[in-house]
Amino acid sequence: DVELTNMQLKPEALNSLKLPVRVKAGFLGSVKLKVPWSRLGQEPVLVYLDRIFILAEPATQVEGCSEDAVQEAKRSRVREMEIKLLERQQQLKSELNSSWLGSFISTVIGNIKLSIGNIHIRYEDVESNPGHPFAAGLVLSKLSAVTVDDLGKETFATGGDLDRVKK
Repeated sequence: DVELTNMQLKPEALNSLKLPVRVKAGFLGSVKLKVPWSRLGQEPVLVYLDRIFILAEPATQVEGCSEDAVQEAKRSRVREMEIKLLERQQQLKSELNSSWLGSFISTVIGNIKLSIGNIHIRYEDVESNPGHPFAAGLVLSKLSAVTVDDLGKETFATGGDLDRVKK
């Protein structure tokens, strides 16, 4: 098992997502990684994240643009990222399924169990309406991602089965 605690998140960590917000500060209480080394490929790898605190503010690189232009820029970025993601997934899928090692790696990655607890995201905006700052928060006690079958039941999938499962 691996455990890291009390980590500061880099403000530029989410910049590659090109979101309309900027991370002002962030903290991650703990990351635990449990790898079943003797049963790898037969049991899921467990990833636990706990106590995530993020303070976000508006990204200011789009100042001076109309609201419609900003929205269109967002839609364009989302479409661009979706296309790149789908292309990369297809490329990786064909590469991974062509060998035993690739199939093994695909099975391990496809069956990762992710559990995130105690998430607090705060958004502060002092720029949009000067003199009237705005703040909003989102708190989630737990968020998880597991591999499920067509019926929505948790499962462990191997090889070609991963094409039919959902996270």
